[in-house]
Amino acid sequence: MAGVQRARMMFLTGREIDAREAEAWGIVMEVTAPDALEERAIAMAEALALASPLAVRWTKQVTGRAFDLDGEALLAAEAEAQADCLTSAYHLEALERFTRKLPPLFPGI
Repeated sequence: MAGVQRARMMFLTGREIDAREAEAWGIVMEVTAPDALEERAIAMAEALALASPLAVRWTKQVTGRAFDLDGEALLAAEAEAQADCLTSAYHLEALERFTRKLPPLFPGI
């Protein structure tokens, strides 16, 4: 997130920024060379695929609403997400695999 002041400056002046500056300002998460883009995208997708689908869904839902909720409502949403994730079959399976020193495996991916 660039912040209000930087966004306002860009809107008012029409100033363009390059990829490195966008990364430094937090507008983009990562800058990758064009010839490495596909490899990096696949690596990110593979990392996401290792996560619990339920946890990913809740993370997207709660973070997507973060700026629309007051502090109390945000904490309630986080608590609901944690309760759902910690009581899920995904979590129980991950705990079982952890005790056997195996990586988590989330069915349905």
